[in-house]
Amino acid sequence: MRILVLLSAMLAFCPSQCIAKATDRLPDVELLPLSSGEAPMRLSKAFQGDLALIVLFSPGCPSCEAQIKGAEELLERLGPNPPFTLVPIATSYYPVGFTQAVWDSWTVKSKGYAEKEEGLFKHLKVRNVPVLIWASKDLAVKGMRRSPTSQGELRQDLKKLTGL
Repeated sequence: MRILVLLSAMLAFCPSQCIAKATDRLPDVELLPLSSGEAPMRLSKAFQGDLALIVLFSPGCPSCEAQIKGAEELLERLGPNPPFTLVPIATSYYPVGFTQAVWDSWTVKSKGYAEKEEGLFKHLKVRNVPVLIWASKDLAVKGMRRSPTSQGELRQDLKKLTGL
């Protein structure tokens, strides 16, 4: 019984080395847009500027919804030309139709994506969501946070990364 408890604890906790470091690069995985009728695309094409806040989420995660909405509020406060793009990416564990239905029910403004296969989640060995990754256009990891993360912490990250 003790062995089972220890194994469960080990699986539930992912040590810091399981998560990317600032020197890592993300794989340019294929994503499925959660908007109907859009074609799959590469992660590098989801950026609209030089910096992105990638939020790895699960459709069954209430704190993921709150985290994405909080990042959207920050984007709104930053004005018409924010210094980053928000790129929410769902795990491929759930069927895309289910993920899309949940995404629509969240009524977020951002464009959402789902992994086509176990790309980022597997690469980063993510077991608990949400996970926030700051990345540059060339997919270099600039920083990472395990959630929950406040808007103040996101602003601190932005100040370090952009000087704003």
